[in-house]
Amino acid sequence: MRTADDALVVTFNGEIYNHVELRKELEKTGHQFQTDHSDTEVLLHGYREWGPAMLDRLNGMWAFAILDRIKNELFLSRDRFGNKPLFYYSDQRARKNDGGPHLQGAATVHKRRKTSDFARFSGAETSSDRASSDRAVES
Repeated sequence: MRTADDALVVTFNGEIYNHVELRKELEKTGHQFQTDHSDTEVLLHGYREWGPAMLDRLNGMWAFAILDRIKNELFLSRDRFGNKPLFYYSDQRARKNDGGPHLQGAATVHKRRKTSDFARFSGAETSSDRASSDRAVES
């Protein structure tokens, strides 16, 4: 699913139990929804309104990825108990050539791995990020 302006795209597995309450809160701040019932759409609007702080408001079980096409970032999250698995794969060769989101931070790995609570991808990678990822792969 994507926002009406195509700026945010989400892939989602799970259920947000309190999506009705979150939707009402978002509608009060001016968000307009395309559907009348979608917890997936609530994730998109919630991320636009609150960013990563949205996670503090979620009640449910989930794994999702939100691509922000404007910021060139990919935000990944899974629920606190890990009920829904979240896997990602990062290919160094593809990352050099595609101009798309790149993994940033200590969570960088180059093999298929489960994520912890969340990870953020962005357009820049530093040499220290690569060093962290090399250590993570070796361990």
